[in-house]
Amino acid sequence: TVQTLSISHGSFTTGTTLSGGGGLALDESGNLYVTVQNSGIIKLKRDGSIAWAVSGSGDLDYRGIVASETLDRVFVATAGGTGQYGIHVYRASDGTKLTSEFFGGTLAFRDLAFDKHGNLYGLRHNEVKLWNARDFWGTGTTLFSIPAEDPRAIVIDEEGNIYITFEDTKVVRKYSPKGILLATYSTPTGTGSLIGLDYDPGTQRLFASHTGM
Repeated sequence: TVQTLSISHGSFTTGTTLSGGGGLALDESGNLYVTVQNSGIIKLKRDGSIAWAVSGSGDLDYRGIVASETLDRVFVATAGGTGQYGIHVYRASDGTKLTSEFFGGTLAFRDLAFDKHGNLYGLRHNEVKLWNARDFWGTGTTLFSIPAEDPRAIVIDEEGNIYITFEDTKVVRKYSPKGILLATYSTPTGTGSLIGLDYDPGTQRLFASHTGM
């Protein structure tokens, strides 16, 4: 069955318009975390009820998100707002903003992904960054450069290969852990804006979401 979960303006205190999309993440227990671009972050329990909501500043561009109940952390990529760049960190349990744990410097990020070892990958407009497991600070290590073709989303498979969507060219590219281009997958004619990407290790399939009909 498909369940519809609604997020209303009243979920936040900023009074900003719910628009522009954001990101989705599941933790180990199946809780769902949603970023709304100019409003904030919401944690939804498995039954669809809201566990907590964190309001943004109104101009903060929330993008990708990853969450870990084990680490009790939620990491959010941001790409806008005066002094609001980098990766913001919150407690997964209650949504507390951990300002002292923010990292990524003044860099703008599009999306984030964990690999099976707990290493964190950050997607920027022209490069992929890496932070080793539980060592989340600074601007990270630059793994490799990518075409500046409006990359939107990133996922990692069980072998450490990296997949990235590129909006300008409407393709998904597969890179080795060292950044060697392994394959390019074209999307069908009529594909809308590429806004999300996920990988299922069971079927070894990629799932790309877009805004087209």
